[in-house]
Amino acid sequence: MIVIIPIFYFLTNYGLQKGFGYTNNPSSVNSVNEVKTSEMLKAEQDAQAIADEEQARANAEQAKADAEWGASKAGQICKAHPGWDRTSCENLANRKMWIGMTYEMLEYGRGPADTKNVSNYGQGDEYQWCWDGYTPSCVYGGSDGVITSYN
Repeated sequence: MIVIIPIFYFLTNYGLQKGFGYTNNPSSVNSVNEVKTSEMLKAEQDAQAIADEEQARANAEQAKADAEWGASKAGQICKAHPGWDRTSCENLANRKMWIGMTYEMLEYGRGPADTKNVSNYGQGDEYQWCWDGYTPSCVYGGSDGVITSYN
C-alpha cells in the first residue's frame, strides 16, 4: 500500500522545521518583509511617476492640438456654431457640400439663397434653394432643412 502525503503537509510539518527556509527568529522575517515591502513601494511609486509624466505629456499635446484647432478656420466656425460637429466644420472650412448638411450650414458658406421655391406633391413640403454663380446651383430638402439632393 502506497501512502501519498501532500507536499504542503510535508513542508509544513517537516521541511520548514528541518532547514527548508524556516526560522525561529521573527525579527529576521520582518526585516525581509520590510525590504520587500519598501522595494515594492518604491517600484509602485516609480511606475506612478512614469504614468503621471505620460499623462501630463498627453494633456499638453491635447491642449496644443485644441489651441491649433481653435485658431483654424474650422475651429472658428464651430465656435460660432456650437451645435455643429467637428467634421461638418472642417467640411465647411474646405467649402464642401454634402447630402445631410443643413440649409443653415449651406447658407453659412454661400449666403442666403437667391431663389427659394416650395412645392408639395402630397408628401409634405419640399424646398428648392438656388444660388446664382455657384455649382451645384440648386439644392433640395425637406421642411427640416436637411439637404437631400443637389444639382
